[in-house]
Amino acid sequence: MTRFLLGTFAVALVLAAAGAVQAGSTLLPSISLMASPAAADAQADGSAACAFPQGTWVTPTYLSGTVFSSDHLYELHAGLGYYLWDNLAFNVEGVGTFVDFGKQAGNPGDAWGAGLDLLFRWHFLQGQNWTVYADAGAGFREFNRQFPTNGTHFDFTPQAGLGATVHLASYLDLMGGARYFHLSNAGYDGTEHNPGYNGMQVYMGVLLTW
Repeated sequence: MTRFLLGTFAVALVLAAAGAVQAGSTLLPSISLMASPAAADAQADGSAACAFPQGTWVTPTYLSGTVFSSDHLYELHAGLGYYLWDNLAFNVEGVGTFVDFGKQAGNPGDAWGAGLDLLFRWHFLQGQNWTVYADAGAGFREFNRQFPTNGTHFDFTPQAGLGATVHLASYLDLMGGARYFHLSNAGYDGTEHNPGYNGMQVYMGVLLTW
């Protein structure tokens, strides 16, 4: 599983690097931007085209896992996003979580959880069929046992990172990236019960546009 996560991380980096290499083309007036249903409408009425115009709805669905941490979180994300401005979206994502405690001493067994994330996503570079974005936000998780160990069942999840999209077909984009991911209870049950968890969350999935 670790090799799978590292492979996903490598693919996400390749997507971001490919976008960065071509980033200079976004400054040229002749660039042909990624075609989406809303972008096509923008071009038809003569307004400036962009990858994800204001008013676009999206449905992000992806799998993620954490690397560079002793305990591994594997999550399924599915949500709804709306572009408040061109290329800037607000997303609400439901999350299901599985925790693998690994081989640590006193392993309490696997844990399960669920939660919600609120994320802003800004596509700051774009080309003919790709974008590079930054996203950041926070949410919460509720687990069936204490996580991290000696912590609490309920935790907050601030996070931020970079990613990329590649246009595959009408209404469909591949998305992938990596985020710094923190999980703790913010000390609401006392500092002695707030061990905290930090990891690099890598993910890949699809983005449906409508």
